[in-house]
Amino acid sequence: MKVISLGGSLLFAENADFDVAYLKELGSILKKAHAKDGLAIVIGGGRTARKYVVAAREFGAGEFECDTLAIRVTRMNSRIVAQSLGDNAVYCQNLAEAETALKNGKIAVMGGLLEGITTDAVSMLLAEKIGASSVANLSNIDYLYSGDPKKDKTAKKYEKMNHQELTELAVDGDKRLARTNFPFDLVACRLAQRSNIELRFVDGKNLHEVENAINDKLFKGTLVKD
Repeated sequence: MKVISLGGSLLFAENADFDVAYLKELGSILKKAHAKDGLAIVIGGGRTARKYVVAAREFGAGEFECDTLAIRVTRMNSRIVAQSLGDNAVYCQNLAEAETALKNGKIAVMGGLLEGITTDAVSMLLAEKIGASSVANLSNIDYLYSGDPKKDKTAKKYEKMNHQELTELAVDGDKRLARTNFPFDLVACRLAQRSNIELRFVDGKNLHEVENAINDKLFKGTLVKD
């Protein structure tokens, strides 16, 4: 079994419409991987969630409410992804449903679960529950860096690191605020570390590398293992 943590922003084109062509191409890769190993997918909220959170804060919403809004967006995104995969997939509302879907030979697709817990952490909890061998994190960055490479030209690129190094990187970036951008949240890092689950960070738009990462081949991205 394998788990995919799919960044919500990858679902949308530059004009903010759903990137249907991308979802079809990605779906073909995911269905092949599922036929081989069994696959579960956890979807993030992306730009849409960010817009809701920004607006909510303007009207005085607290962090719990912002998290609630973001979770609802992840679930809407998940329904679209499940729909794009046709009869091969089932939208799931919790970890137990996801486990059942996998046992029935379906791709389990789900979003967020609980306020204060990111979809990164959900993907790791699901990986632990189903005994996944790896989690591939698909986002809009090609590698993990010590800082934001768009702002910091000295930011170090990591091609390989261990779980403790990833955890230390997360400590600096995870502020526990809704829609804060960081490589992988601290809770997720701790879960990966305690269960020694291999992590693969790859540019989700580079479908050739996505396919390599999912299928245990060499890929351009960051590998996290002890």
